[in-house]
Amino acid sequence: MKITKSQLKQIITEEMEYMRLVEEVVQDATEKRETLQRGALAVKDAFLRAGPEKVKDIFVEFFESQGFKDPCDFAKKNEAQLRQEFKTMEEAQEAVVQNQEIKERISAWGSMIAVGGALPITGSLVLRLYNGLGNLGQTALSKGSFGLLGGEEVAQTFMNLDADQWFKFGAIMVIIGLLIKIYRYMLSPGFACTLKDFGIGLFKVGRAALGLILRFVGNLLGSFARWIRSLWSRSRGSAEETPTDAGPWQPVTEGYKYSTSISLLKEWKLINSAVSDSLNHLQTTGVLA
Repeated sequence: MKITKSQLKQIITEEMEYMRLVEEVVQDATEKRETLQRGALAVKDAFLRAGPEKVKDIFVEFFESQGFKDPCDFAKKNEAQLRQEFKTMEEAQEAVVQNQEIKERISAWGSMIAVGGALPITGSLVLRLYNGLGNLGQTALSKGSFGLLGGEEVAQTFMNLDADQWFKFGAIMVIIGLLIKIYRYMLSPGFACTLKDFGIGLFKVGRAALGLILRFVGNLLGSFARWIRSLWSRSRGSAEETPTDAGPWQPVTEGYKYSTSISLLKEWKLINSAVSDSLNHLQTTGVLA
């Protein structure tokens, strides 16, 4: 079937708009993945810079706010609650490990963070560690970094989400992981009661746990990178399709490319929503107020 000059012009225009949309999603997802990674690494660096004394002070201030001066007294009187929160967080972490796809992994991490915010001891310690470890740094990306290539649809879809959310998400992922290991230490028979030994013990446990925690985060980042790479291959799945005599010519946006663009936007929106929902829960429960 012969294609007229106007139809060819329309095909080229639609193809450019479609690929621009895909590029917008790829660029935005890549930036958010890098920001999540920066948030995770910021906690690692801040924890190591803080050292045993600062880490001890954060926990001692929490114990004192609960009416305890001795770490062992707090652990003994709150053993049942600590064990419950430890078990809840461990189960949530297992759910994260079991998921492979990026959407499911992000949602599982989001659920884990939301669960942590609903637990009284964990919620308070997340806030204290996030604020007490020092300045975790600012994200390198400015808010509203969408539309750099002119793709208004992406900008309109995600204009209310910003890189700061992804930075916090990455940071709290590591904090939650640290707390799981610290709870295990506080519930162990060898738990140190003197403040000096307590600070050293906490720091050793946290430092040893960071490698494993960052491997968890690395697995998530790997899934994220694979999803981003898949966007290009999926978007070009029908690149060789051409009009045939089988039927009248249809604009590109009415076929495969239109349905694919909707699918990509929907997936990216769901991934963003998983991050946003978990952090909104922490804000409504006062953890990040």
